Amino acid sequence: MHGADELNSHYPKFTISDVAGEGDNMRLSGKLDKFYVSSETWVDDLYWGYLFDGKPFLYGRWHRRKSGWEFAVSEVLYGGSGTFIDQTFDVLDGYWGERAEVIFDESRKWSERNYQDDGEHTHCLICWGTIWKIDNSRDMASNHNDELCLKCHSSYVNTGNLDFIRPFAGFNRKLLTRRALAFLRRKLGF
Repeated sequence: MHGADELNSHYPKFTISDVAGEGDNMRLSGKLDKFYVSSETWVDDLYWGYLFDGKPFLYGRWHRRKSGWEFAVSEVLYGGSGTFIDQTFDVLDGYWGERAEVIFDESRKWSERNYQDDGEHTHCLICWGTIWKIDNSRDMASNHNDELCLKCHSSYVNTGNLDFIRPFAGFNRKLLTRRALAFLRRKLGF
């Protein structure tokens, strides 16, 4: 089972050397120890990502600077007080971080349901398994409109288990996550 201890050894680390602004307008400057996990690029200019300290903590966008990297915070997920200078955080890319946020977010309330839509189907946010009326018809739905299959819900929600994170080559990390789309809609008004 992956937990925070395994993140410490496998995923990129960001060490903060300067902080400008506060809250959802923070800009954290610092150094990354690596940009890749396996053969995947997890951090690059304008990529969305998460800083992680046992659970997703800050959500934002990466910017390459001459002196290193800047993480422009779009949302403080919890906490967010302190100077952060000289602190090192684990990094999750936008795709996997969004999923980790769903399983760690204690404000999400889950309920089991029967999937009823005859002509449509949906997918589990974690394993991408098909959920539909004929097969795999029971799922877990959150008050944030997240849908998980029963197996992923029991294996991951509020367990600290991050075994679902399996990097795969060739995925375009500049694709917008649901959170990135919501952020752009708020900022641009569309």
